[in-house]
Amino acid sequence: IKNIVVYVASNVQRCRYGNESCMVESLNDYIKTFAKGYPELGLRPFDKLHLPDLTVFNTSHDLPIWLTFILRQRVLRGLENSTVISMKGFERDPTKKKMLIKLKIPRLENTAIFEFETKILLCRCGGRGHYISDLQNVTLTIEFHVYVEYRKKKRHIMVYDLGIQVELDRWILSIDNLYDSNTDLSIAMNRVLNENWLEFWNELEPGFIPSINHAGADLLHRFFHKYSYDDMFLD
Repeated sequence: IKNIVVYVASNVQRCRYGNESCMVESLNDYIKTFAKGYPELGLRPFDKLHLPDLTVFNTSHDLPIWLTFILRQRVLRGLENSTVISMKGFERDPTKKKMLIKLKIPRLENTAIFEFETKILLCRCGGRGHYISDLQNVTLTIEFHVYVEYRKKKRHIMVYDLGIQVELDRWILSIDNLYDSNTDLSIAMNRVLNENWLEFWNELEPGFIPSINHAGADLLHRFFHKYSYDDMFLD
């Protein structure tokens, strides 16, 4: 742990509590320096995140019309290009206020293997193939509370009540073989999805948010587990 603190301190500027401009610059330096990880110090990369399976739709098969859509082997890329634009709540007492980290990302790409099946009355169809979700010009606003745990007389903060707000300029989807028995229909559905991306995003976002929150909480937990809150700042 001491080696981690020494190495990071030699590469990333430490700030005084509440100094937002310094903290923003420091976290941006950390992202640039450690996005690909540092195995010797036990720092895992975050330029390529493997995410758990996600069930987007799974309506009851007892209904005359039902739909199942599952994403497996999910991989998220693009966080290494994040630019932090705001940080608030990082005061001497971190429990007093809600913390906020706001960042912009040019592109977030999520690849996966999809499994799709639907039934409309007597017609049953579906497919399995590659899924690519491309979120462009993304703004993430991450808000959370923390509580403090002491380890070796130093404070470590633990995240709870985390929420992430997602804003984006464009969503591009590529879902090949959506209907494995009808290539023309697959192409037509991809066209419809991309021409009406905002309506589909607004419909699907509530289902994606828990997964996004889980990934964000995991990243913050890993970060705050490695570094004590006291070591992050100048006294």
